[in-house]
Amino acid sequence: MPGPTALHPVPVIRRDRGDNRGAGGYRSKSSASCTPRLVEALVAIDDGSHRDQTRLEKSRLDEWKAFYQLLHQTPEARTYRGLYHPDVMVRDDAARWRGIHAWSAEEREAINLGVRATITGLVAGPDLTVLEIDFQNPPSAPGHCPSSTTFVHHLHQGQTARLDIAYHVS
Repeated sequence: MPGPTALHPVPVIRRDRGDNRGAGGYRSKSSASCTPRLVEALVAIDDGSHRDQTRLEKSRLDEWKAFYQLLHQTPEARTYRGLYHPDVMVRDDAARWRGIHAWSAEEREAINLGVRATITGLVAGPDLTVLEIDFQNPPSAPGHCPSSTTFVHHLHQGQTARLDIAYHVS
């Protein structure tokens, strides 16, 4: 939930005890007249959703960092089992792969050459994880992978069911 801005202050309904409408009257005030409890409640709501999002993204980042660390050491289909659906559909601009075995074989070739992936950014939602990845190619294969890539993981029950890959050419 976005917080208040100068252009869109938080509307506050304040119980008015000093006008001629009696004890039951209410009037609208600007955010400058927020009661401390209301401010605390609004901050708690905003901080709560922000904390939830931060926690989700940290959890996903930790998962994917651990995955790539293990993948660089053990580039085998079994390494994919925790995060990928067995029948995952992967596509980029040039090709498509279906299933963990086909996709892991594609990545295994690059890893065996010495290509390494570093996560440089992540955005996560309940059914989506977007990874920004930089690839470091070995001196023996300097142009094997593009230097920067976006992986869009479409999740089903916590696993990648579809992966769309966009390569960034500089």
